[in-house]
Amino acid sequence: MVVTSWNLFLDNDNEEEFKREYKRAYKNPFEGLSFSFTCEGRPVGFYADVEHDCKIFHVCNEHGERIPVFCPYKTLFDQRQRMCTDEEIPCKQSEKWYYLDSSNYYSYFMASKKNSEVTLEEIDAFTVIPLEVD
Repeated sequence: MVVTSWNLFLDNDNEEEFKREYKRAYKNPFEGLSFSFTCEGRPVGFYADVEHDCKIFHVCNEHGERIPVFCPYKTLFDQRQRMCTDEEIPCKQSEKWYYLDSSNYYSYFMASKKNSEVTLEEIDAFTVIPLEVD
């Protein structure tokens, strides 16, 4: 457990001390990992990281930036469903399914929104399946 003085947050004169404290308290979980995956030339979407056995996936945003994400404990990213699952998946074949992101929810929704008022229930497009909340 990390205890941080609230004075660091409130006192602008301690900016450097705040940055040091923040880095100590919130370490980057991806520190030490290297990624060869790039979002260059890829549509917005979710992409399995085969190099890391699908325990990580990457979000490519509309600016071409790559954001790595860990799947929850004991799950792997299934590129076909574009979600983390505890089922056995063919991780090594994930790249064959990258094309699914060319018809992703984001692009479809943004194009549809420009043409008419659309509700989420009306959209029938490939997307990440949300977790059910009880």
